[in-house]
Amino acid sequence: MNVLEKIKVFNNEDLKNYVSLRIKELEDNSKKLNAKVDTIGYVLDYNPSAFNLNDKDNNDELKIDVECLYNGYIPKGTRMVYGMIYNKKRMAKNGGLYYYINDDSYILDFCRFIREKEVYNEYELFSYILEFIKDYFGWIEILPRDEMFNMFYKNSTTFYNPINEHYYSDFKRKGNALCSEISIMAQNILSFFEFNSFIIIGYQETEKEDKNGLKKVEDGENHAYNLLSFNDSETGELTEILIDFANWVPVLNTMLKRIGCAPYIAYLNDGIEQAVQTICSDRNKISCEEYSYMKLKNEVLEIVSKRIRNYSIDIVIDNDIKKYTKIKTK
Repeated sequence: MNVLEKIKVFNNEDLKNYVSLRIKELEDNSKKLNAKVDTIGYVLDYNPSAFNLNDKDNNDELKIDVECLYNGYIPKGTRMVYGMIYNKKRMAKNGGLYYYINDDSYILDFCRFIREKEVYNEYELFSYILEFIKDYFGWIEILPRDEMFNMFYKNSTTFYNPINEHYYSDFKRKGNALCSEISIMAQNILSFFEFNSFIIIGYQETEKEDKNGLKKVEDGENHAYNLLSFNDSETGELTEILIDFANWVPVLNTMLKRIGCAPYIAYLNDGIEQAVQTICSDRNKISCEEYSYMKLKNEVLEIVSKRIRNYSIDIVIDNDIKKYTKIKTK
């Protein structure tokens, strides 16, 4: 009996006890698998002194470690550092912008949510996870975190205190969760339900061929997403995918009006291990077709566009159109 089947037969008290025990088991296993990893994202010192973003090497790279890959359940107490602040003279405060994982109550909430649903295959489960995430975070359209609109410095050496004492639970129903919060929740729900899942802290860009057949990058952003492997319940085959719950794909009606959304999924034909080796190699990326869905009366069509999504672990911290400063990953 798998986890989904178990939670459907438990009464409320037994379900609560089962979830608590399973989370403890997952946290213990994860701490062994990811030994000594207590920070995901930028690995920055806790001290409040500043460092200069102009201190780059001959390759125009600023060498800052990034813990860009995490496999399995992410335990409470883990710190997610999702960004940095810097002033006009490009002095950055070492602590960064971060929050602590302090809550796992959403696992029980999701179990109560999903036990009432008919789940015929893994892809339906993924869609329900996205539905739950949107409801949990109050996420209708993605809004920026408070920090994005504020100036964090008084002058070149004195800083205001950034809003960095966040806790994961602080994002609940605020409508300002971004990719890391979304991918963390997806990762932990998937791990709870026995999927082998990785969270990647990296970069995603979109490119399109121009009329001359040349590829041109249209936009890009630092981004968190997941890699996932599972045995397909319908075919019995091992299936390995890149799945993006934050940059989802639209579901359209025949009038091209968005009526819903679904997780973005790209199949990793060479497997997760090769995908990890690819994106962890210098400047390599996973390229995937952009698409949307169109809902007809009795079926859903996948409509492939001319755009390509590129996923990597390159991270941009100085996106001023003309110049990109790359972070050296671990």
